[in-house]
Amino acid sequence: MLAKFSVIGTLCLALVAAKPVDMADTITAATAPTPTGDSYDPSDLDPANRAPVTPVPSVVPEEQARLQLTLGIAHGGALDLPPAPTPGPQVGNDFAANAAPGNAQITIVNRHNGPITTVHVRGEGPAPKGNVGAGRLNQGQHGIFTVAHGWSGHVALNVAGKSVTTGDESLVEGSFKNQGHGFIGDINVSYVDGFSVPVLCWCNQNKKTAGCSKNLWSLGKCPNNNGQGSCKNPNRGKGAHSPAPFFKPCFYPGGAYTFDDDSAANSLNGRCPDEHYTCCVGAGCHP
Repeated sequence: MLAKFSVIGTLCLALVAAKPVDMADTITAATAPTPTGDSYDPSDLDPANRAPVTPVPSVVPEEQARLQLTLGIAHGGALDLPPAPTPGPQVGNDFAANAAPGNAQITIVNRHNGPITTVHVRGEGPAPKGNVGAGRLNQGQHGIFTVAHGWSGHVALNVAGKSVTTGDESLVEGSFKNQGHGFIGDINVSYVDGFSVPVLCWCNQNKKTAGCSKNLWSLGKCPNNNGQGSCKNPNRGKGAHSPAPFFKPCFYPGGAYTFDDDSAANSLNGRCPDEHYTCCVGAGCHP
């Protein structure tokens, strides 16, 4: 996202017909990865490595191209929340404490083995501020953007030199909307459309995570390489109840969405009190 990013526009999402669960289906979740390497603290980021904040037009060409796409839906995820119910008596719950901040902050850092390209697409609400638009993050660079109440959108990611407008890329999806108990942040990683680069997001405050930092390219054979750095997910929009083999290593509670109904992947909804998140691109990323 970041060298110049774009979080503007509206998401075009394809409605997916759900089929009854086939009890003959066997779903075996992969094991969540064990963190390796040095622990990573976003507060240690060198400000000198932040991508420049460059003014961008209201909608950049890459975002406009993505707005024409029909994308899969990560059911129950940040971009598939039910409408806020009519306000009623306040009831104490885990979400209530998360409604206080007026803005959510998202840092995207590149720990991949090379530069990445990004594009922001806004779904609803006010435009984000900071590193927005479309552009490039070199290895070790990071960008930061903030969003206000009512925002939703996604960030598409790919290796530099490859397209971020095919609709098959890894996505960071987010929203900061009224869920009936105040404005609540929700961040998830989606490989429903396809996989390009590994992404893991977490709450800076409590280190709760969502996403998958496994490099699927090195773990299996892509069934549908689009020739632009992404593996198209064959289960997109098919009403599947389990992941395709290539995507299975990221299928576990709190992992990435690997098929439309992989709702156990939405593990950060209302679970980050200060609404400050880091999304790390690269194999082995962890809080």
